[in-house]
Amino acid sequence: MRVVIIGGGMAGRRLAEMLGNEPSYDVTVLGDEPSYNRGRLTEYVAGRAEVASGNETVKAAAAVDRARRIVRDRDGTEYPYDRLVFATGAVPVVPDGVRGGQLLRSVDDARAVVAGAGQARRAVVLGGGVLGVETACALRERGVAVTLVHDGETLLDKTIRPSAGRRVTRAVRQLGVEVLLNTKLHDTELKDGRFRALRLQNGRQVYGELLVVACGVKPRTDLATGLTVRNGIVVDRTLTSPDDPRVHAIGDCAEVDGRLTGTVDSAWAHAEALAQYLMGQPAELPDHEVVRVTAGGLDVLVLGEKDEAGEVVRLEDGTRYVRAVLRDGVVRSAVAVGAPEVAAELVLLADRGTPVVADGLLGEPSDGPKTKKVATVCRCNGVTRAAIEAAWRGGADSVAGIAATTRATTGCGSCTGAVGELLDRFRRGETEPVPSRRATMAELNKAKHVVVVGGGMVAHRLVEALRQRDTETTYRITVFAEEPRLPYDRVALTSYFSGRDPQDLSLGEPELWDDPAVNLRKGVQIMSIDTTAKTVTTARGEQVGYDELVLATGSSAFVPPVKNNDAQGCFVYRTIDDVAALRVYVERLKSEGKQVNGVVVGGGLLGLEAAGALRALGAGTKVVEFAPRLMPLQVDEGGGAALSRLIEGLDVEVLTATQCQRVKLTSQGAARAMAVADGPDLPADVVVFATGVRPRDELGREAGLEIGERGGVVVDEACRTSVPGVWAIGEVACIEGRVWGLIAPGYTMAEIVADRLLGGEATFPGADTSTKLKLLGVDVASFGDAFGATEGALDIVYADPVAGVYKKLVLSDDARTLLGGILVGDASAYSGLRPMVGRELGADPAAFLLPEGAGPVQLELPDDAPVCSCNNVSAGTIRCAVRDEGCTDIKSVCGKTKAGTSCGSCLPIVKNLLNTELTKAGVEVSKALCEHFALSRAELFDVVRITELRTFSEIVERHGTGRGCDICKPVVASILASIDPAGHVLEGERATLQDTNDHVMANMQKDGTYSVVPRIPGGEITPEGLITIGEVARDFGLYTKITGGQRVDLFGARIEQLPAIWKRLVDAGFESGHAYGKALRTVKSCVGSTWCRYGVQDSVGMAIALELRYRGLRSPHKLKLGVSGCARECAEARGKDVGVIATEKGWNLYVGGNGGMTPRHAELLASDLSDEELFRAIDRFLMYYIRTGDRLQRTSVWMRELEGGLDHVRDVVLNDSLGIAADLDAAMAQHVDSYVDEWQATLNDPAKLARFVSFVNAPDQPDADLRYVVERNQPRPATPAERGQLEPVLLAGPRLEVRR
Repeated sequence: MRVVIIGGGMAGRRLAEMLGNEPSYDVTVLGDEPSYNRGRLTEYVAGRAEVASGNETVKAAAAVDRARRIVRDRDGTEYPYDRLVFATGAVPVVPDGVRGGQLLRSVDDARAVVAGAGQARRAVVLGGGVLGVETACALRERGVAVTLVHDGETLLDKTIRPSAGRRVTRAVRQLGVEVLLNTKLHDTELKDGRFRALRLQNGRQVYGELLVVACGVKPRTDLATGLTVRNGIVVDRTLTSPDDPRVHAIGDCAEVDGRLTGTVDSAWAHAEALAQYLMGQPAELPDHEVVRVTAGGLDVLVLGEKDEAGEVVRLEDGTRYVRAVLRDGVVRSAVAVGAPEVAAELVLLADRGTPVVADGLLGEPSDGPKTKKVATVCRCNGVTRAAIEAAWRGGADSVAGIAATTRATTGCGSCTGAVGELLDRFRRGETEPVPSRRATMAELNKAKHVVVVGGGMVAHRLVEALRQRDTETTYRITVFAEEPRLPYDRVALTSYFSGRDPQDLSLGEPELWDDPAVNLRKGVQIMSIDTTAKTVTTARGEQVGYDELVLATGSSAFVPPVKNNDAQGCFVYRTIDDVAALRVYVERLKSEGKQVNGVVVGGGLLGLEAAGALRALGAGTKVVEFAPRLMPLQVDEGGGAALSRLIEGLDVEVLTATQCQRVKLTSQGAARAMAVADGPDLPADVVVFATGVRPRDELGREAGLEIGERGGVVVDEACRTSVPGVWAIGEVACIEGRVWGLIAPGYTMAEIVADRLLGGEATFPGADTSTKLKLLGVDVASFGDAFGATEGALDIVYADPVAGVYKKLVLSDDARTLLGGILVGDASAYSGLRPMVGRELGADPAAFLLPEGAGPVQLELPDDAPVCSCNNVSAGTIRCAVRDEGCTDIKSVCGKTKAGTSCGSCLPIVKNLLNTELTKAGVEVSKALCEHFALSRAELFDVVRITELRTFSEIVERHGTGRGCDICKPVVASILASIDPAGHVLEGERATLQDTNDHVMANMQKDGTYSVVPRIPGGEITPEGLITIGEVARDFGLYTKITGGQRVDLFGARIEQLPAIWKRLVDAGFESGHAYGKALRTVKSCVGSTWCRYGVQDSVGMAIALELRYRGLRSPHKLKLGVSGCARECAEARGKDVGVIATEKGWNLYVGGNGGMTPRHAELLASDLSDEELFRAIDRFLMYYIRTGDRLQRTSVWMRELEGGLDHVRDVVLNDSLGIAADLDAAMAQHVDSYVDEWQATLNDPAKLARFVSFVNAPDQPDADLRYVVERNQPRPATPAERGQLEPVLLAGPRLEVRR
């Protein structure tokens, strides 16, 4: 077929390239200029890239004779065609009256602009569209002063909505570009034939030495005689002219559905679609156009039409603006300003048509670089956290020592508690990381280039390892990640269904990607590798060179050949996009009132994870496995039977030895049932295929790398492929004849490549296939030779079908050396047994299997025994960290060695090694509360409870020494408030024990005033209540702010005003919100079933009941609760100490979450509880925490440090394993019955009221040092500079000197 293409631009050349690879096509390109990348012209103007032209022969078309089917060039040569393609592009529009300006459409134009910029002090850009904005920012980046002149109300007004246009305008101005809007051009003024100024109709002149005209383009249609031309050459969705089926148009000259396009991406999309159409393949144009503006620090995405209708989602703060429109859960339109991470994700979601949940689409990212503020702890003396940490490292291990070294706490003393808390954090290892030296530009220019293809867990480990070891910056690294997000933990995918944000799954420290030697390119797919030229090519045609190439492309989900496996309702379980689509689909079916039935094909690790996900979504779940048992690669027949019984006890039906044949469909083409070989059809509205993975080795195949017999890129023991300079790691690598589908071997390969690149000799030691998982709440572990394949191996088996426990150890023929094992239902011995594989146990093997058997504490591991297989940490490494590196607690050990920071299964053995080493060194880990009490807080609590002492003097006299300090006094005050809740915090001796804020039952602010927070249970408030709060704020001149806990905070109250403010609030029905105490703060809630169409329970009613029940409850640290009325989790309950999420059967209870500096999601404690069961479980959980938690220890840290963790807490709370449930219930009942509002009690007691004065000797005199300014119609404390303007200035003293 003869194809003639008129136009040699981006669209024409791309089409010629695609058709030229097919021998059946004879392609001729007639263009009036050589090829070039138009998308890089502004990069060249900015000085960030070179721009080059092709060396093609230029032949320009002069005429078209469609009757004879020929095209004639300017030399008269005729070119016959079977298909004619117009790719003539567009020409710039120059307004009337404009002379002396430069255009920016070709390579010559760009060179002329750069030459002019080199001689200009100021450039003027005419036109505020995409090209105008990008050109202005590029010139500014080059160092030229720029004025951007536009006739619209905002920049990009033809492309985006006014609100987004204002954000773009603001961003451009912040880059130093002067922007003039709503202008009307009169003409231009020239001097000596060169541009001098733009003259506007309002008489203003805009001066400059360079004028760039960017006023849009118009399609070139002069050769399209006889064809329908409106704005462009009219074509249908196949890019074919309605007037002649042999004529087509693509790129800027084509008008499709009445719309013109003007981007390089659209031109390429046209070319690719037409190529597929001409080759007889199905072709489809994208539904949306994508515009990216990235120049001079500006980052703007425009996707789709600005007036697209649908569900609108917004994210807006001081630096970012994002507006996305969703229809049927799919991104249809979006604008993102200053949010490149979000922009990349939005484009990928739109391209793939991935359904998303609106509430979670624009969650706060945690991967961007953040500017850290210096934290001042002692304002009086300007002492920062860093200074206190330096003093602590220098040996100052008490508040007094810090005060002597830094002068912190020696001023007003209000920072004493904060200093004490910092010391506690330092002792626990929670110190700030020491920043590493950043590479310089000179080093980066000399560095070799490592390209990593793939952005998964193994790629992250490689980058992390290489940057940690490459102190000389030998390499700079570029990572191409196909997904639009940071590398994340695939192992924890199922947690996405319990409300966890995808950002929470991100691996490692965000600072890694801020390293100048690391460039993470998200949402970029590599299409080919040229090992000769040492380049890789992206999906957009960009070529990137490399010195070393590492393939870390991982694997893709395998879908068995089941008929209709790609129908609507069929999913795989591999990426965040996969699980997000599954979640949206199930929730949509449920919103339509359907009882959703799900079938998971595959009963291995992924299959059981997927079953857990479906069950978490409330779908009826069946697991179908072709093998005769579940997890056939990890457990034997006995273990599989035990696992099946446990899984079926969780309302998940298990079918083994069952073959799936086809997915049966509804009349609309959606899944409705799964047909199996033997037995009736299984109802299936949702089908999840989780039948394993296949290595993504297609890049290696096409590049000529050696491929394994069953797939995977073949590598040697150093992870080198068959081509020098190319490495492969992770699930794409075939090493020792097989592909390893586990994280630990992949991490090992990453470490090997990092070592080899830096001149090391590391080799692959073999893979540790051990696994320990909690599947649907069931513990499963397998390690070593679990199936006894070793000759002469002996099995020792313990099975308890009633308890749901199956354990097997595989031993050598002399029953002394451990070879492997399987643990189902109880995997507590795993952490101690796995490191002993290949070693003599030194004890009766049966002791490790029986319920009362030995635990890890009895094992003495050799130094080379692997403890953390995820991070390749041995027992010797941990011992060295304790013995030589000064690590004295679990957190510092994990931070130093990385042990326990991945799956966490090794933490028990890490803790055992830590304690053993400290004991050997003669170091006793003190649990003392402070120098006055040798007891821990939990021990002191029990002492006070049993002895019934009720004053600090009695307690310290009998069980302590000295007079107490700022650490132990508040602790005792909290204990007394918990044990004797009827006592007031300001009653008698208790008043002297309280922290700064508790002393006045309000929160002290930086200027010495206080904030007042009334309790608003569940966030529910009447209009009358709001009016009262507003009147109080107005009458007392208070700054008003809505808190994150659904309350109102009133700032700026002077101490003598507090009683009057309380009285007004109490009279209106409010009470203390306890925002000042280590007590219950809030119970946050959504509106629940009372208003929301998705709500399944009354979350507001439950939140109010919980808040009224636990108000005033004193504890080791503050307590926050949340109640969500459905699984959408609008109340963010899993970020609280106690989270309650409604189900159709009752309530799910989550515990141990928190926000703050180290956020943590709460974990599921119990499911489908009734109201009464929920109250009882929370009662016991809180009282157990109050009794056993350490000082200033949040519930999340408390649970992590408890022996047994969540499982232990569950046993205590739900099963009364310690026999203290009745005692806990009684303690909570006492609290509920004796609650009295502290504000009301204070107002009724003149003695307590006497405390609330600014000056003891002048109780009616306010503090005259307070100064305020008005900002956004509210008062705020004046800054030091502002105070200087407000303070009276002394001009003269009381006596004037008179000179005689």
